[in-house]
Amino acid sequence: MGHEVVELPPVFGPEMLPHFELLWGVMATMTPVPDGREHLLQPLTRWLRERGNATTAPQLFRAHAALQGALRAAFPVMNEFDAILHPTLAQPPVPVGYFHDQEPEENFRRQTLFTPFCAAYNISGQPAVNVPLHWNAEGLPIGIMLAGRLGGEGTLISLSAQLEEARPWRGRTPPIWDA
Repeated sequence: MGHEVVELPPVFGPEMLPHFELLWGVMATMTPVPDGREHLLQPLTRWLRERGNATTAPQLFRAHAALQGALRAAFPVMNEFDAILHPTLAQPPVPVGYFHDQEPEENFRRQTLFTPFCAAYNISGQPAVNVPLHWNAEGLPIGIMLAGRLGGEGTLISLSAQLEEARPWRGRTPPIWDA
């Protein structure tokens, strides 16, 4: 389609994961829950809130500083590109219940392994889109993620439109939906 695709040098490593996990737990505490209603939350949400409430201010500031430092180092590298192409997920779609039917810690571990490419953009605030460009043998969509510069939503929308025109997905549904 006329775009130049080059390999992006690594900008984030697995050492950021514990900082992200700590921050995710703290963020789960930010939504007020009325007294006596915490038990109504999903087990994963309760588990995250427990972790977040157990986090000390120094732990939070260390995690925040580590993530901010990583982003400050990554932005100059990432800003050299109009968009960054990733897989959206690290594996094909999983069966219903794969996450939900687990203990919270295992649920979170599975989600982390399933969506490792998304976390950096959840923290950085960069825009990202998922585009379904492939389907597996079972007819389930396999997406690619495009992430852009801060404020670069227009570029991502334009690229997504180009990809959809080249490989339309409108109206394409998994075979199970046809049953």
